[in-house]
Amino acid sequence: MDQEALRRWIEDHGEESFSRSSGPGGQNVNKTSTKALLRVSIPLLGGITEPERARLLVKLAGKLTAEGDLVVQAQDERSQGMNRDLAIERVIALVVQGLHRPKPRHKTKPTKASQERRLTAKRVASNHKRNRSIGDD
Repeated sequence: MDQEALRRWIEDHGEESFSRSSGPGGQNVNKTSTKALLRVSIPLLGGITEPERARLLVKLAGKLTAEGDLVVQAQDERSQGMNRDLAIERVIALVVQGLHRPKPRHKTKPTKASQERRLTAKRVASNHKRNRSIGDD
């Protein structure tokens, strides 16, 4: 997956809207619409294959609307353009994270030394507990 192609697709096909922000900016936030809201349709997302699209729909299911749209907002900055870029970056990060396949874990056996350390620790704990009891010697 090419991130630059994904960025261009999002910029061309993503639905942007702007509204008043509640973030930093003082009086500026009361006068300008700096909060960026970006809506991207995952079923129509370009630059990815069908298996990748299906994987995204499963991995991002909790963040999607009923129509399969991913909605991201940014209101961290004082400028509308910077918030727009930040929203695009967040969408790209979510898509990359959703497409990431972790390496499969290969089971390994514990080493002889680690087994011996574990058993020694168990014997020490057992002796410690046994010595606590008040018994007839």
